[in-house]
Amino acid sequence: MSENPGAVPREHWGSKIGLILAMAGNAVGLGNFLRFPTQAAQNGGGAFMIPYFIAFFLLGIPLMWIEWGLGRYGGTLGHGTMPGVLQKMVRNKLVKYLGVLGFTLPLFIGAYYCYIESWILSFSFFSVKGTYISQLEGPAGLENKRNEMGRYLGEFQGIGRSVKIIKTATLEDVKNISNLSDAGAVPPNLLYDPQVHGAWDPTNAKLDPKDCPYVSVNLKKRYFVDNSTAYRFFLITFALNIFFLFRGLSAGIEKLAKVGMPLLFVFALILAIRVLTLGDTPGAVSTISEGFNFLWTPNFKELYNSKIWLAAAGQIFFTLSLGLGSIQAYASYLSERDDIVLTGLATASTNEFAEVVLGSSIAIPAAVAFFGAEGTMAIARGGSFDLGFQSMPMIFSQIDMGWFFGALWFILLFIAGITSSVALLTPAISFLKDEAGLSHQKSVLVIGITTFILAHGPIFWLKNGVLDEMDYWAGTFGLVVVACIEVFVFMWVFGAKRAWLELHKGCDIRIPDFFQFIMKYVTPFFITAILVVWSYQEGWAKLTMAGTPVADQPYVWAIRFIMLLVIGIFMLLIWKRFKDEDQESIAVPLAIWGFPMLVLVATYPGLIKIDRSGLILLVCSWTVVLGLSGYSILKMLMLPPGKDDRFIEDHEA
Repeated sequence: MSENPGAVPREHWGSKIGLILAMAGNAVGLGNFLRFPTQAAQNGGGAFMIPYFIAFFLLGIPLMWIEWGLGRYGGTLGHGTMPGVLQKMVRNKLVKYLGVLGFTLPLFIGAYYCYIESWILSFSFFSVKGTYISQLEGPAGLENKRNEMGRYLGEFQGIGRSVKIIKTATLEDVKNISNLSDAGAVPPNLLYDPQVHGAWDPTNAKLDPKDCPYVSVNLKKRYFVDNSTAYRFFLITFALNIFFLFRGLSAGIEKLAKVGMPLLFVFALILAIRVLTLGDTPGAVSTISEGFNFLWTPNFKELYNSKIWLAAAGQIFFTLSLGLGSIQAYASYLSERDDIVLTGLATASTNEFAEVVLGSSIAIPAAVAFFGAEGTMAIARGGSFDLGFQSMPMIFSQIDMGWFFGALWFILLFIAGITSSVALLTPAISFLKDEAGLSHQKSVLVIGITTFILAHGPIFWLKNGVLDEMDYWAGTFGLVVVACIEVFVFMWVFGAKRAWLELHKGCDIRIPDFFQFIMKYVTPFFITAILVVWSYQEGWAKLTMAGTPVADQPYVWAIRFIMLLVIGIFMLLIWKRFKDEDQESIAVPLAIWGFPMLVLVATYPGLIKIDRSGLILLVCSWTVVLGLSGYSILKMLMLPPGKDDRFIEDHEA
């Protein structure tokens, strides 16, 4: 029974199969069909698969059970998100504020996920119309066609092609070049050549922009004047997400999963069969069997490369939706009579079937067949979108009924995306219902408005790296931090024995005993090692925006500020909910939130020119000075006046 009298009565799942499909929809997403093939290709194919399966058994399955256990236990107390669960399970009152990450991070991911879904929905429509296939009839050669698809996608997103010309070019030259659509038509004497005109590092903030030896000129667009088409599809996609969320758990999310997930598996199976039967397709440079050899032939020498292990572990986190709070939120609507051991295992297994069996049989074999192993690795280095939106459409354009299989591909991705995005937005909705006492409709409205506003960062500033920035902090680094909190709280604070009993309440099967050792020792060690290595290898560089073009740094900083501002608002809501129980001053959440804000201010593009050692000293000194001054002033205001104003020496005399 809920311990929060103001909370909205909690919903329940309509059926076990609906729960499993909804959980599978949460896990089976774009990571299965886009990110997994890209990660595998980037990390040498077969060299990636061994660390991947090790991470699945040592991280994936244990964390899946831990999140199910935390979620159901919290649900029995009336809490579907981390702040309430941590407040009950951990004696330290400050820890509950860390729980804000358990629903704000998926909220951030859900915002840009909705935008990416709109691209997929658009390309489903373009596939049926045969739009991009007709555009590919002109260019000769597979690589040229793939590049043209890249231009098609870029212009659809509002990112046109540009060319660098020398700074001494006249205004008439600039005008003439802006009317060209082909960079090859630009007069060679106007093109910028670093060997002739001097090299320039756009990521070096210490360089004066006035000294830049070139000017970037946008070429005339061929396919889309702006991103208005993309925006219209975004509005449709966003409305669909809110529609299913508004209908609630059983009538909305569960029904979406019951219809969407079977269709997804059917479409994936059809595509896998079609790829396997490509045969001697015109334009292919290799065979499908070579694609499977690339993916499944292990390269044991590469196992010494820590980068591959980190990539494999990161993929397991992403593909199983671990550390995102959505599993915990879904599981909180279960009772102690409901099995979570078998259901959690079924969810993880279903996701792996979609990824390892179906996902590995579509994009990688097809790409290797048309571009070869080296070409596929080069495409993968360009990112998941290069593989999904450039290479795959180009491949479909080469086969009979390409429009049909292209439509299946993008509809499959759209189903995978929308079943995941509704899950990503559910934790924040649950928080407002459980802790703020809002009705379901009001909670969906508040989160819908927040998501809509957040999504406009990637919509307007996509070319400035805003989407990648959100994905790194919320969808990569952040989820590992949340998972680390979860495993230590459940297995160490709550206690391994109590956790083991909690997991087995209502269970249909028993977890093998050796998993208790793995969940208590191996999994937390594995996660901690990931965090340490990750922070060492790229954490500081990412924090200080090293390698980010100077022109993009204000946009990157702005989205960091917006995300931190949202986190701060929700932290105040957490304080308001528990202030009477914990007898805390509002200064507590403000102080916890204040440190990352100081770091953020210190990394403002105007201050980034100072040395790294200076940045460390700056943050530390600001923290000490502001902390001491804030503490002393608050104490002065809060303490009652003294009864006697004589000095202590007078008393002693």
